Amino acid sequence: MEKRPRILFTSTFPAPFITADFESLSKIFSVVWIRSHGVGALLEYVRTIVACDVSFSWFASVHSAFVVLLAKIFRKKSIIVLGGADVANEID
Repeated sequence: MEKRPRILFTSTFPAPFITADFESLSKIFSVVWIRSHGVGALLEYVRTIVACDVSFSWFASVHSAFVVLLAKIFRKKSIIVLGGADVANEID
């Protein structure tokens, strides 16, 4: 049996659209979802990224930047999904 790629899935809150992405990915991949914020989450990222093949983060935040940095250090792929205020274009 072939090993399923393992994903570190991160978000700071469990919105319905984020949960839907997690559920979709979980049908195909082995997914570990860390949905928290603060220093505790940062320590969880360090511990978890080592065993994962790719990181998948919702929103461009300080937490996502830290996850991407860890992915770079451990030579893992990283994905950030942008939405809402991350990509809004406000016109004066």
